[in-house]
Amino acid sequence: MTRRVPIVGTIELSFLTLLLTWQAARILPSLAHNPWNVALLVGDALPVAFVLFRRSPLLITRSPADWTTAFFGTAAPLLLGPGGHPLAPAFPCAVLMTIGVLLNIYAKFSLSLSFGLVAANRGVRSGGPYRVVRHPMYTGYTLTQLGFLLLNPSLVNMALCARRRS
Repeated sequence: MTRRVPIVGTIELSFLTLLLTWQAARILPSLAHNPWNVALLVGDALPVAFVLFRRSPLLITRSPADWTTAFFGTAAPLLLGPGGHPLAPAFPCAVLMTIGVLLNIYAKFSLSLSFGLVAANRGVRSGGPYRVVRHPMYTGYTLTQLGFLLLNPSLVNMALCARRRS
């Protein structure tokens, strides 16, 4: 049985796969001296799986600004790379990154098949982590990227993380 993937899903999936492959090629060599960098890679790989298996939206934005925001917001963390001298000990950074990834996994599973990058009506969720925090995925991303940034401080990483938070 084959499943028809709408053009929106194909564009998102292709974009994410390309960036994730590039990120993996840069991060995998760093694992020998900083194995905790794998947390960023795992966290960033999750959207690929969820875009692949989600349900089609009832309505999706046609606004170029929304599409641009979604794609650049998704691309920014995929451009993070290893480097620099750690600003904090590895263990607390690893804990931050692990909590962030686990929160992302929990938030994405709570959304079930409603995950998407571009603004669309897939229903509002109020259970699971969404009972506590309105945007648990963003909270998880922030924790993961903060831990990664403390382990891998560089001007590029700082600029990407600062831009994403503004």
